[in-house]
Amino acid sequence: MIKPTPQQVTEYALSLGFKLDGFYFCDRYEVTGWRYGSGKGIEMRDWKAAVRMWKRNATPSALLNSEIPRYDPEKLEKRKRELEEIKEREWQRRQGSPEDWTWSKSDV
Repeated sequence: MIKPTPQQVTEYALSLGFKLDGFYFCDRYEVTGWRYGSGKGIEMRDWKAAVRMWKRNATPSALLNSEIPRYDPEKLEKRKRELEEIKEREWQRRQGSPEDWTWSKSDV
């Protein structure tokens, strides 16, 4: 099975008239290796069928009152840039010359 993106899940659910947080859905199944069942041993074959089941099993109040987080590509790109900058700073910090390295007994 090809794993869906949170945006794909949200969009598919909306096409069914169902408000579903795609990030929650994906995180829920990522934790179990895209498996389900009481022992989490059954591999998911069709994520769209799982979305339809979530809709079928949703309570009426959840169907009426759920909020959908809006996918914001600008925020996503900003976060990616921030993470790249953090990674670059950490890389630079670790690349200092051996004279810059400090050691203590707790490091050994």
